[in-house]
Amino acid sequence: MIVAGWGAALTVLFGFVIFQAGTAMGTGGGFDPQVVRLVGLPPLALCLLAAPISHRIGAPATARAGLLLCAAGLALSGFGSALTLPGAGLVSGGVGLAVPGLIITLSGAASDSNRGLTLSLYTFTLFVGASVASPVATVLAPSSPVLLYGVPALLLVIGAAGLTLALGRVTRRSVGIT
Repeated sequence: MIVAGWGAALTVLFGFVIFQAGTAMGTGGGFDPQVVRLVGLPPLALCLLAAPISHRIGAPATARAGLLLCAAGLALSGFGSALTLPGAGLVSGGVGLAVPGLIITLSGAASDSNRGLTLSLYTFTLFVGASVASPVATVLAPSSPVLLYGVPALLLVIGAAGLTLALGRVTRRSVGIT
């Protein structure tokens, strides 16, 4: 579960930064990038609801929901410039759920003695994703919005699938099924 969480973390800010870089490069229907950022600001407040949501549906489900919401926003933005602003809301809302959802998932999966290391590596992978996103966006932007936003959307879906598979392994192991 922990390795899958780190892999998913790599995709979260990667997708967010690709989206922001893409709008700054003019991909996104000619909207002022500041307007796009302002539209995405309120949905980030979903991070304040991540703990109660995690309590209700589980931390891995909260993280997966955030990853898929972010992927949906990127995919939506890739298919039309008029969809950039709704896409911004979905991308930001997804990040708002995914980041704390992954923290809760990883801290719950780690042993007491390894929790600090687990969360340190989570933070590292989160920031690596953010750091490589801008150069990747620069390479992908000239091709098409579908490719620019589709690549991170696909990676986010893969991250969510990895969490699902890892959770299935952990669950089977905990009930004695190998």
